Amino acid sequence: MNVAAISAPRAFDETHGIISCEFFSRRNDPNVRFSRKSFRFNQEAVNALDQTEHISVFINEAEKKLIVCPAVEKAETGAKWTYTTGKQTRPQTIASATFMKKLYEAMGWLPDNDYRAVGTVLQTQRGPMLLFGLDDTEMIVRQKEQLPL
Repeated sequence: MNVAAISAPRAFDETHGIISCEFFSRRNDPNVRFSRKSFRFNQEAVNALDQTEHISVFINEAEKKLIVCPAVEKAETGAKWTYTTGKQTRPQTIASATFMKKLYEAMGWLPDNDYRAVGTVLQTQRGPMLLFGLDDTEMIVRQKEQLPL
């Protein structure tokens, strides 16, 4: 076996910093984007939950976690998060101004910005679930329209 010896910089001293994950693409990970009046998951999140039509959403305010799992039934507890075109199941926006207002207040988020959280797929006895850490979100500053001079 050939092993190359290289000298790597010491990553944890005062002269070197840790590169933030914001510089790396997370496009292939499940994520959710929150806005003032709605939220939307990406295609990877839909695929991770086997393209189920309805989901249940749980918030743990103390730990700042959001858990998403397939709804047991299409009852009032499940939110429709997909639509189907042909054979393709796609994510759709979930509108809920009241829920978003409470979530923004609980997380201390600025209402004029959007936020994105990357999720982790958990395999459980009941099937797959998504876990999002809301204390580690990316803030997305919306561009304000500029008025002509």
